[in-house]
Formats: sequence, structure tokens, C-alpha cells
Amino acid sequence: MKLEDISALNITGVVKDTELYGQGKNLDLSGRVFINVNFESCDLADINFSGAAFTQCKFSGCDLSRAILGKTVFNECTFVRSAFTGSLLLTRVTFAKCNLSYSSWDDLRVTRSTFVDCDFFSASFNGCSFEETSLTNCSYENACFLKISAHRLALTDGDMTSAEFAPKQLTKCVLVNLRLVGGHLRGSNLQECTFNGAALSQLDLRDAQVKYCHFSNAQLSLTNFRRSELTGCFFNSAQINDCCFDYCTLLGANFELAEVLNSSFDSVDARQSRYGGTTIKKTTFKGARLVQSDFSNSAWSESDAKDADVSYCDFYRSDAIEILSRVQKQTIGTDAENRRSLDEKILSMNLARMQP
Repeated sequence: MKLEDISALNITGVVKDTELYGQGKNLDLSGRVFINVNFESCDLADINFSGAAFTQCKFSGCDLSRAILGKTVFNECTFVRSAFTGSLLLTRVTFAKCNLSYSSWDDLRVTRSTFVDCDFFSASFNGCSFEETSLTNCSYENACFLKISAHRLALTDGDMTSAEFAPKQLTKCVLVNLRLVGGHLRGSNLQECTFNGAALSQLDLRDAQVKYCHFSNAQLSLTNFRRSELTGCFFNSAQINDCCFDYCTLLGANFELAEVLNSSFDSVDARQSRYGGTTIKKTTFKGARLVQSDFSNSAWSESDAKDADVSYCDFYRSDAIEILSRVQKQTIGTDAENRRSLDEKILSMNLARMQP
């Protein structure tokens, strides 16, 4: 059946078990229901699909550019080499259990939409912008996300180890329980984003703005943050291996209960940061500004804080005190020293009481 026949024959309601082809320029198919319909090499440009529902439909080589997709639902549909690029409206759209292999979303604005259990094999999102949109438990093998921008995007429970991920700007986005390898984020702008529980490896985050982001319980390995702005970031309970934070700004950052191994914080500005209960091994803080930072109960081994400014730092019950120079020890916080002195007095009193 030709697309234009739907309108010419005044077919309303459900279109089922058929094949559609041809052009449908400027057709109004809003509110229609399509079940098990095969769209073969169709030109769907400029069609109004607002409020339409598609179930188990197949779109092969279709052009959906400039199509109006508002409050449209796609359930268990297959899109092969189909283009959404330039759609006039793609808002409040739902894609559930859809195969979107080789689909193109370049330079498209996606707002308040939902993608669940979808396959984006070799899909392209270059220059795409997302707003208040969620992608949950999707597959991104060989997908491409170049120069995307997003506000309140939720990209969760996905494996992007083979995807190319190079966003331009992310604000207030949630990327939790995500696996990402080799992302090119140099110079990117990430503000108030959440990466909790994510596995991030070999990321290039040099010269990036990463303010007030959360990496709690994340696994960070072979990632380069050199010269990045990390003010107010949370890395608590994270596992940090072979990472570079050299020359970063880490004002007020939180590394409490984290495990830091084979990493470097040389020449960082990490004033008033927190490392309480942190395990630090084979890590350097050479020339770091650590003024008024909290290292209480932190465990240090094979690490170096040479020439670091530890003025008014709290090293209460931390073995880091053993690697500090005499000059550094004279500058640490008096509260820590008072508590240490009190502990020694209590220990002496207890030992005295044990004497016969």
C-alpha cells in the first residue's frame, strides 16, 4: 500500500499487517496505530506522527527527517539505516526494546524522551542535543556521540566500551553504572553531573571543567584529569588507579574512604579537601597545596608529599605523618596535634594503671 493511500482512503485507527512504501510528504497521520507494518525505503519527511503508536514495525532505509514525532511511541520496532536527522519535533517520544542499528540522529534535538532496552549498534548522534531525556539499559556498540550537549540526560546501566563518546557539554546529567572506555572529553564542560558506580577507563579529561560532579563508588583507571577544574567534586569510596590529577583545581573535593593507587596529584590546588579514611598507595602529592585538608585516619604507603603545603591539615591517626618533613610537621593543624597528644596521654594512663 502506498503511504498516500492511508489518507486518500480515509483509513483511521489501526493500520495492521501490511507494507507501506512511497512518499507521504505533509501527511497527517497523528494518532494512528501501526501494528506489524513494514515501512520499506519510505520517504517519511514532513509527516505528522504526533501521538501515533508503532508496535513491532520495521523501518528499512527510511527518511524521517523533518517528521513531527511528538508523544509518539515505538515498541519493539526495528530501524535499519534510517535517519531522524532534522526532525521538526522529537519530544516526549518513547522507544522501548527497539533496534536502532545504523540510525542517524545527527544535529537533532531530543527532549523529554525515553529509550529503554534499545540497540544503537553503529548509530550516530553527532552534534545531537538532549534535554530531560533518559537512555536506560541500552547497547551502544560502535555508536558515535561526538560534540553532543545534554541537560538532565540520564544515561544509565549501559556498556559504552566500544562507543566513541566525546561530549561538548553536559550539565546535571546522570551517568551511573555506566561502562565507558577511551572517551575523548578534553576541554569539555561537565557541570553537576553524577557518575556514581560508573566504570571509567582511559578517559582524556585534560583541561576540562568538571565542577561539582559525583564519582562516588566509581572505578577510575588510566584517566587523565591534568589541568582540569574539579572544584567540589566527590570521589568518596571510589577506586582510583593510575590516574593523573596534576595541576588540577580540587578545592573542597571529597576523597573520603577512597582507594588511590599509582596516581599523581602533583602541583594540585586541593585546599580544604577531604581524605578521611582514604587508602593512598604509590601516589604523589609533590608541590601540592593541601592547606586545611583533612587526612585523618588515612593510610599511606610508598607515597610522596615532598614540598606539599600541608598548613593546618588534619593528620589525626594517619601514618602520613611519617613521610612529612620536620618543617611540614611544624605547620600542620593544632587540633590534630592536640588530639594526638591526648591519645598519647590516655595510653600512658592506661599503661600506668596496668602496672602492679
